[in-house]
Amino acid sequence: MAIEFDLISDLHLVDNDFDWSGQATSGFCLVLGDIALDRKILVETMKKIADNYVMVMYIDGNLELKNNLTNLDHGYQTLVQDLKKIKNLNFMYDNMIVLNDVAFVGCNGWWTFDFHDQFSGHDAEQWYCRVVGHPCDTTQISLSAINDLSYLHNSIKKLQQHNEIRHIVIGTHTVPRLDLIQHNLDFVNNIKLNVMGNQLLDHVRIIDRKNKIHTWCFGHYHGTVDRIIDNVRYVNNCRGRKQGDFLPYYPKRIVIN
Repeated sequence: MAIEFDLISDLHLVDNDFDWSGQATSGFCLVLGDIALDRKILVETMKKIADNYVMVMYIDGNLELKNNLTNLDHGYQTLVQDLKKIKNLNFMYDNMIVLNDVAFVGCNGWWTFDFHDQFSGHDAEQWYCRVVGHPCDTTQISLSAINDLSYLHNSIKKLQQHNEIRHIVIGTHTVPRLDLIQHNLDFVNNIKLNVMGNQLLDHVRIIDRKNKIHTWCFGHYHGTVDRIIDNVRYVNNCRGRKQGDFLPYYPKRIVIN
């Protein structure tokens, strides 16, 4: 039986006028973060989205934790508390969802500031802290990237042992491999590329000995990607950031047969 779900990410909302009524194309939805910096807007938006689906799977983005970059553990604790009262919403932070024979596993992914070797990790860290404009502990960010890798690794390894699981859908907020976005001319000689993704994440395919990884959904990159590489479909559906310049935004329907 096919599993269908809508893919949403990177709404970057600054007010409460978001309306998802009538936009759903399936019963399930995967939301990949960067919804809103303001926590109240985030919670209200997730409620609106959840009202239109049987179940929503949510993965945090860096925007949701921007005010907690010196204490990410506390940021995650408050995020869990703020979202747990929303009916039919599942925060994928240390959580896995199984629908029929499809397992959904995900995490933010973060980055280790070395996505591309054109710039040093140290230079990328300094640049990021300047751009963020908030107190920023880059060591915590890098450690979160390693922890997310470990979580994905262990999850994929465990799923190899369950014969009833035929397919795996991975969701990350950040980009899992450089070749998905390095063609974008906006990143030429741009140190921003180093905080777009975490190449370590894609290493989990090595332990996928039974070739269960079917689709890898990601956000953070405000371009368009829908490619099959090494027998895995990589796809995103980001709305973007520039207020007033948005085209109409719709969910991207993903089908796992």
